[in-house]
Amino acid sequence: MSAALKSSRYLGDVVFRRTIKGEFLIKNGSALHRSAPQRMLAALDGRRTANSLALAFRAREVVTLLKLLESKGLIESVGGVVELASITSADAASGVRAPLALRELEAAKLAAIGAARELLGTSAKASIREIEQCRDTAMFRSAIDVICERLSSVLGADAAAIFVETTRRAGRV
Repeated sequence: MSAALKSSRYLGDVVFRRTIKGEFLIKNGSALHRSAPQRMLAALDGRRTANSLALAFRAREVVTLLKLLESKGLIESVGGVVELASITSADAASGVRAPLALRELEAAKLAAIGAARELLGTSAKASIREIEQCRDTAMFRSAIDVICERLSSVLGADAAAIFVETTRRAGRV
């Protein structure tokens, strides 16, 4: 997995844009017969994250399409190199996720608050406040990342894994 992917923790946080070659293909390609790769290429505007694309494509399909487009030199990541070719199917499955529905988000937030209290005890107040302020999936995932880093440094990787798994189970009921 590339350094850019590790630092973002989720491939879903990475933004892609078309290269000059990709722009040329979009402007000169047939608009009537849009294949999935052509639709993906058209959707990559340098502002959308891979997670936002999971709404228009199947989450698992996003990584496959990104790899294909990158291998043909039609796209590049914004803000640093992401080596899509090195991403395994396991990384892809956890790297791009569709946003949680509101009820899923609320369930995940409650589970995360409970797990943070249990694992961090009285020092969990700041983490709980951060979770409570989350209004969407992206904010929530960012808060989870921060809490995981704290858990890893204080209690170790196993505690962070327990926290994530507890939260994930509650969010995908």
